[in-house]
Amino acid sequence: MRRRQRIPKYNRPYKGLWRILKQMARGWESKSVEAQIETAETFRGRTRVDAHVEAAHKAAHTLASANASRKLDSLLLHRTRVLSDLDKCRDDRYRKTLSDGLKYLEVQLTALGWHA
Repeated sequence: MRRRQRIPKYNRPYKGLWRILKQMARGWESKSVEAQIETAETFRGRTRVDAHVEAAHKAAHTLASANASRKLDSLLLHRTRVLSDLDKCRDDRYRKTLSDGLKYLEVQLTALGWHA
């Protein structure tokens, strides 16, 4: 059985070096991104405080519209599924159930501002 050759101490990689380099790179990257954002905001003529106030206002206003948008997307997806099932359906009773469901979905969609 052959013995494993030992690597001299001066040729061994430092165990924590990779971790340190990753942390330095992460810190450098975040500072660079932050500087780019500041430069872009300064170019637009806004300060950071104005941007944060505007973002908070948009977040409060868009929360309701985001929920409505999610509900609209979900209803449209259900409608697509029902239409697909209607095309494949052969049983009259199941077809009536699907068409009633389609009417219900279209009423819900109309309430959210959807146009056929």
